[in-house]
Amino acid sequence: MTATGPLPAGEALRALLSPRAIAVLGASDDPVKIGGRPLAFLLRHGYRGRLFPVNPARATVQGLPAFPSLDAIPEAVDLAIVVVPAERVLEALEAAAAKGVRVAIVFSSGFAEVGDAGRREQARMGDLARRTGLRVIGPNCQGFAHLPSRLIATFASPFLDETLHVGPIAMVSQSGAMAGMLYEMAREAGLGFNYWVSTGNEADVQAAEILAEVVEDPDTRVALCYVEDIKDAGRFREALNRAHRRGVPVFILKSGRSAEGRRAASSHTGALAGEDQVYEAAFREWGAIRAADPADLLHLPQAFLRYREAGPRVAILSNSGGLGVLSVDLCVDLGLTPAVFTDETTAGLRAALPGFAPAQNPVDLTAQVLSDPGLLMRVLPLLEADPGVDVIVFQIALFGAATDVGRVAREVATVAGRTTKVVAASCPQRRVVEAFRQAGVLAFDDPTVALRSLACLARTTRLRPRWLARTSGAVAPPSGAPEIFRARASAEDFLSEWESRRLLEPFGLPLVQSALCADPDAAAHAAERLGYPVVVKICSADLPHKSEAGGVALGVTDAAAVAAACRRIRRRVAERAPGAAVEGFLVQRQAAGALELALGVTADPVFGPVVLVGAGGILVEALRDFRLLLPPVDGAAAEEALRALRIGPLWDGVRGGAPLDLAAAADLVMRLGEAARVLTGLVAEIDLNPVLVGPRGEGVVVLDALVRLVHAEGAH
Repeated sequence: MTATGPLPAGEALRALLSPRAIAVLGASDDPVKIGGRPLAFLLRHGYRGRLFPVNPARATVQGLPAFPSLDAIPEAVDLAIVVVPAERVLEALEAAAAKGVRVAIVFSSGFAEVGDAGRREQARMGDLARRTGLRVIGPNCQGFAHLPSRLIATFASPFLDETLHVGPIAMVSQSGAMAGMLYEMAREAGLGFNYWVSTGNEADVQAAEILAEVVEDPDTRVALCYVEDIKDAGRFREALNRAHRRGVPVFILKSGRSAEGRRAASSHTGALAGEDQVYEAAFREWGAIRAADPADLLHLPQAFLRYREAGPRVAILSNSGGLGVLSVDLCVDLGLTPAVFTDETTAGLRAALPGFAPAQNPVDLTAQVLSDPGLLMRVLPLLEADPGVDVIVFQIALFGAATDVGRVAREVATVAGRTTKVVAASCPQRRVVEAFRQAGVLAFDDPTVALRSLACLARTTRLRPRWLARTSGAVAPPSGAPEIFRARASAEDFLSEWESRRLLEPFGLPLVQSALCADPDAAAHAAERLGYPVVVKICSADLPHKSEAGGVALGVTDAAAVAAACRRIRRRVAERAPGAAVEGFLVQRQAAGALELALGVTADPVFGPVVLVGAGGILVEALRDFRLLLPPVDGAAAEEALRALRIGPLWDGVRGGAPLDLAAAADLVMRLGEAARVLTGLVAEIDLNPVLVGPRGEGVVVLDALVRLVHAEGAH
């Protein structure tokens, strides 16, 4: 059976979720072996569909009738699990497609992760999927599990356990071992999964496609992802859009931050990982919440398992003054706002608390909470009623053995159950945490994790509308650009500064006034028109770095000096770059400003054009003081990026200095983003450096523009 094209991932996933019949190709009678585990797991955990082991060497496998081949099975098969040697995988997939199987999971390794020959075989697997319509998960993956339906189509060791830990977390991972580790960590933390998916090398089905479907499940509250690369930015963006529409947060653990890590990722799954800063920009702008490590990936989502939104104003309640103060400090560090109580709340606290306890945030219950059982319920309702409080966090240092933990948990649960505000508790004692959780209260075993998770919830609440807008709708395609510029580029695909300006001028960038002059006399006349002082530069596509060739003269103040500068520059360039093709001399009005920026564009192989916003001069490289943005760039994103730089405080003026023209700088960033979008496919890099920023109202000016084109085969 052949199809006109591959099934959408949603249909493939539905075949995974409710297959009437599963065939295991290469099924082993030994339930411990990789070929035996999926059959053993499906039997042990109670899969309700039909199971067909395929093994030509046996009459039965694990007590079930075995079949010599897939086509010998007398019934239709929805899902095939492929556990055969690499050299037989393509044959098995062809048989699956002919049988009408909708989706196949390929455990077998020995493909792109092992080198060029394996990459070629994996490419053939992808071609087969596109040709036949069979959707393929893998190869080199550990499979799929939908725990609520007891569909455990994997060989992963965590499922050797007799108990399935079911919950509202969907896990999608390119690494099976990482997915297995996270399942074990979640179990220890008392958390459960509904989906557990390992996509491996992704010859066909990508993690983003699976993610787009699992976030649509009403039982999914949180999605976790481990990725080493993203192959299709559009699919990833769509998955996040679906998640934002449903209010499901997506937490990403992305490996390959370092060059060494990227090389390791490539050898592990055949991934060609992109630059980490670009991924960071995509996550930030499209709304994937990045975790730092596996523990972080499980810590940050915990507030989302009970609440979908939260405001930033936090009231801290504690039985330890020190812990309360530390918690307020951490709130400030995390971008949360320590709540300021109303006069009514303050008066109520004075009446409820011991005289030596301050009636302010943080609220210290003191040791009095042990001897006065009614104290907690005199204080909590006051915080609940305060209109300036969004979140109440009960940070418990310790409870002694004599404390009636159950009563305290029930009292907090009473308040949590009747308010729309977020109510949470933390305590390092497991018995206390379990008591709160059993009572239905969001509880953490670490006070820092509690506030970090709640800060993440508050930030997501604030940014979700923006993320939804950024991921909604189709991205307008580039409109193209004149190919005539290719003929004017150097052998290295650089345009001269003059041609770079001509290419960028239609986008309204504030380029410094300039004139292209054929000889020293013309340059002197141009300088008279522009006004002194001026800058004189050599203009050559072969000299993108003009200063290194002695091709720049600054601060030239009269016509004779301009002509002399041209002759001197021409002589130096002839000595240092004798083969350079010279178009002439650029004469530019010398500008001044209060701040230097460096702006640029680069073409990422996955995400397309990326705009760089950075501090000017050596700071952008020496201090790595820059942010990346994905076009189209709106005003809010541009201003946020400019303020996020280490030089950000300068925008508002420091030590009596005048505020700078942030609005003009943001407008330039937006215009550069539009240029990057329109010139997609033609431009590989744009470099605007330096850009001078004046005081507020005086604008910005681009002093130097350099464009490198995408290399056209055979163009030079």
